Amino acid sequence: MVSTLLTRKAGMGERQRTAEARRLFRKIDTNGDGSLTVQEVIDYTLDNYRGDSAEEAAAIRKAFDGFIAADVDKSGSLDEAEFVQYYVKSQA
Repeated sequence: MVSTLLTRKAGMGERQRTAEARRLFRKIDTNGDGSLTVQEVIDYTLDNYRGDSAEEAAAIRKAFDGFIAADVDKSGSLDEAEFVQYYVKSQA
């Protein structure tokens, strides 16, 4: 999911990846409720994706799969801690 949203930042340390993840979380959280829905993640992916329809479908699928993997407590939404943990791990 997250690697679909942003390209990997070479040489970025864990502290910088954590800060980047927190900024990205706030950007994706369009309703400002402190959690991400799968729709917010997909909307962000679509808003920031350029490609043909097959590539777009693959990007959506990857975002969805990443969302499911990041949702450790299986609540159906991502809190900031879940998102940051997944992002930092995926960007390492």
